[in-house]
Amino acid sequence: MNWKLEGEAGEDIGKDELRWESFRICYVQDGVYAIILRKAGYLPLVYIGSGTSVYRDVGTRIYKYKIRVLTPEKLKEAYDKGYKRTRIVVLAYYAIPEASQVPFIRPAILALEAAFSGIFWAIFNGILAPDQLAEIAAINREKQLAYGREYSRTLRKTKPEVVRARTRRANKLQAPKTEARQQEAIANGTYRYDVCGVNCRDAASLVIHNKTPRHARKVAEAAQAAEGKTPLYCTDCKLQFKYPSALKVHLKSKTHFRLSTRESLSRRQRTLDYRHHCKACNLKFPWASALRYHLRSEDHRRLSSQRN
Repeated sequence: MNWKLEGEAGEDIGKDELRWESFRICYVQDGVYAIILRKAGYLPLVYIGSGTSVYRDVGTRIYKYKIRVLTPEKLKEAYDKGYKRTRIVVLAYYAIPEASQVPFIRPAILALEAAFSGIFWAIFNGILAPDQLAEIAAINREKQLAYGREYSRTLRKTKPEVVRARTRRANKLQAPKTEARQQEAIANGTYRYDVCGVNCRDAASLVIHNKTPRHARKVAEAAQAAEGKTPLYCTDCKLQFKYPSALKVHLKSKTHFRLSTRESLSRRQRTLDYRHHCKACNLKFPWASALRYHLRSEDHRRLSSQRN
């Protein structure tokens, strides 16, 4: 059934210019209808609707749209953008059912309305192709995630006590399950790192460990061992070095003499030319500065008092 509005496209036509023969046909009918809207320079829009009332026919519904007594949201958006009605089409109609038949007839009409909406999807600026539906769903998910993140940030700024209370409640409720998962992870070695010999209870603990100096040292040692290289490590001072030159400088530094034990110094006396001798401690040093540093140290006072 076709109700054409006579006149130029873009004009809002009066009620008396409808084809009243069609109106009389639908006088006691319900049905599914389409409203076509046009705007110069733009693609037309199609609005799909249905009238399923047991009291008023579809013609009354369309007439209320026409005189703007009843305006759906999508039609109002189109009107606000400058679109005008140019045609009203009744796609399917049927006699108004008895009240006892409404539960059976109305779902069928709504399904028919949904089918026509799928065909004329232009009112929503898109189509029902699978790839476009997937794209729209992905965009909506991103919008929801962004909204959630923004809401959380705003809540933390404006109501931090609410966030803390919520976190405490959640942690308290999850505490037994969390502890059980942690014990299971330790037993299974889920977060074990063999290079460092650590067995963490959860991923967060492993992340914290991976940021420690010990982890960096162990990983470097493992890499050097894999390449057949000896780790650049001073066992006396418990220090590791990146370059051989750095280790060589350290072995001649005051730091090394300060941190080294007496036994390590004795070992070095056999390999280096020690010209400076502390008779009280029976120790030799390769530089006068090292001897002066030693004479002012606690080791000198302790060793010299023991020998005396």
